[in-house]
Amino acid sequence: MKKILLFLILIAILGINCSRDNDEEEINSAIIGEWNWIKSTGGFAGGTYTPESTGENRMLIISSDSIKYFTNGDLLSKIKYTIELRDIYGESHEMIVPEFLGITQFFELNENKLTLIDYCNDCFVNEYMKE
Repeated sequence: MKKILLFLILIAILGINCSRDNDEEEINSAIIGEWNWIKSTGGFAGGTYTPESTGENRMLIISSDSIKYFTNGDLLSKIKYTIELRDIYGESHEMIVPEFLGITQFFELNENKLTLIDYCNDCFVNEYMKE
């Protein structure tokens, strides 16, 4: 009887772990695609910048392991990244972490809207819509 109970507990734990992995894969795949810039707010001056105010059309192309940054159709940079669960002030957050240079960012997905929040003081909140 104890063996059966232990077996059922083990199956339940494995099921929970698989469910979490699937949730992470869904989030990871949801950010993959082409994203058009809507606006950026923040910085030291607390400004708001849009395609209309800057004359720039920015776009991100996010794959499973890299992000390409474009401005007015020109590739500015390509970075490798991972999505990591980090403990920030006692709470766990999924974050986009660049492999080398770049700013670690929180991200939020709301239907076709991606919000990237720079993890630093006086940095920016960048909003994008999926193409």
